[in-house]
Amino acid sequence: MNITIVGSGYVGLVTGACFAQVGHHATCVDNNEQKVADADFGLVKELMHSPIIFDGRNQRDREMLVDMGFDYYGIGR
Repeated sequence: MNITIVGSGYVGLVTGACFAQVGHHATCVDNNEQKVADADFGLVKELMHSPIIFDGRNQRDREMLVDMGFDYYGIGR
C-alpha cells in the first residue's frame, strides 16, 4: 500500500516509519524546516525500506545524507 503523510512531526514521522517497517511504502511530507532539521536521519534510515530523500528546498546536507546511505534528490539542482 502507498501512504502519504502530511506533517512529519512526532506523530507523522513515527507513523510513517511504522508503516514502512511493516512493508508499506510511506512518504512523509512537511514544510516546517525545524521539524525536518531535527529528524534523526540515522534512525529514519534504519526504518526505511528504500532510504530516499527528496529535498524540495535544497537545505539538507547532500554529502552527509549520501554518506549515510540515502539516495538524495535535490529538487531544482
